[in-house]
Amino acid sequence: MKLRIFVTAILGLLALLVLGLLGYTGAAVGSKLYFLAAERTWPQTEATITSIHTISKPLKYGNHLWAPSWTYTYTVDGRSYSAESTHIAHGYDVNWYQYEPVAERDGLLRPVGSTVHAFYDPGNPSRSVLDRATFDLLDAIYSALFILVFAKTVDFVRTGRRQAAKRS
Repeated sequence: MKLRIFVTAILGLLALLVLGLLGYTGAAVGSKLYFLAAERTWPQTEATITSIHTISKPLKYGNHLWAPSWTYTYTVDGRSYSAESTHIAHGYDVNWYQYEPVAERDGLLRPVGSTVHAFYDPGNPSRSVLDRATFDLLDAIYSALFILVFAKTVDFVRTGRRQAAKRS
């Protein structure tokens, strides 16, 4: 009897872990897919790069990853806006580098004063991106993982219901 309670508790914890993983993966993939679809419909306008700098992401043991970031201005319907390339999630699929000088060099691909294309949200023109979101290998892996875990969870629940029905 005690073993059965223990096994049930372990299975419950495992189910919570799977649901957490499923929720996290689904939210990450869903957010990326939303931006992929939404940004494809955004109109473009000309923008001017006003500054370049690097951003960093701390890692363990005091290390950092570095990426370029641009500030730019653009005009929509006669109104001027200013934005940062890394401000919106998936607004710039950032290339992270181990060394800041490499990120700075990548930033020079869009020098200050250069004209570039910006894609803006017609419902809220203050939201814009320089680069539309892309779907890469990691996104495909997350999507596949989400589908596999979801399918296995559904199968597990259906099998458990059948077994419970047979016992009663």
